[in-house]
Amino acid sequence: MRVRKNISQSDVAEVLGISQNAYSKLERGHTRLQMETIFLIIKVLNVPLMQLIDITIPESSK
Repeated sequence: MRVRKNISQSDVAEVLGISQNAYSKLERGHTRLQMETIFLIIKVLNVPLMQLIDITIPESSK
């Protein structure tokens, strides 16, 4: 979504007050997000919460 909106990792990281490397880890799922961070990302990307969250259910869980 960030890429589609032509927003760099560095731009989002700056708003969040973290390094680009730390933001990259968030995108890859290597770091857990705090609710405050989620709301800041929503604000930066200007998207609804449900659009940001990937709620796909793995095939093995069905």
